[in-house]
Amino acid sequence: MDKIQLQEKKLYKIRKTCLEMLDDRKYVISDIIKNISYDDFKKMFNNKNIDLKIVANDLENIQEMERKNIYIHFQIDDTSFGKNDLKKIINDIYTKYETEDVLIILVLKDNPNTAVKKELKNTKYKNIEVFERKNLEFNVSKHILIPKHIKLTKEQGQNVLDTYNCTLEQLPKIFSSDPQIKYHGMRVGDICKIIRNTKENGIDIAYKLVI
Repeated sequence: MDKIQLQEKKLYKIRKTCLEMLDDRKYVISDIIKNISYDDFKKMFNNKNIDLKIVANDLENIQEMERKNIYIHFQIDDTSFGKNDLKKIINDIYTKYETEDVLIILVLKDNPNTAVKKELKNTKYKNIEVFERKNLEFNVSKHILIPKHIKLTKEQGQNVLDTYNCTLEQLPKIFSSDPQIKYHGMRVGDICKIIRNTKENGIDIAYKLVI
């Protein structure tokens, strides 16, 4: 199997994980998009057109009851990814949708360099998430040893604070860079419910503030 075929198979798995990630975030994606065959994917790969383009009418976020455009860009080649590449991709996506109200997920070969990370701090990129390919080759959230992470709505989060008579700042903390926090699309200020299976208590539930 040559290098191109290996890349093709790897990106097929990564794309599948991305669809599972949207599903875990409670987005409902059409079966046509989810169930693309490997043969069809190969044709898309050869045409360098494997990005996922989803318009608001094709999905619904059940938890938040909001509709959102979604675009997932996959870096196909192994070249370096710089600030100018970031700007061009984002501007092209905004032009396609004719709005900046788009959830954009960038799947890059490597961790972004310093210049890209600095650029991403601009408020223009507040709806952008970045993943490395290697972190999406397998869906680690499905592993038996990984506890279940759930993003709470604002109402659910307030109920937690009321129940335990505490403030946000008093909750245990979890970093926004945590793989499971990123996977579920949580942001700073969100409350994450973590459910673990334990031998002692059966089920252990914790609530953490994303920082």
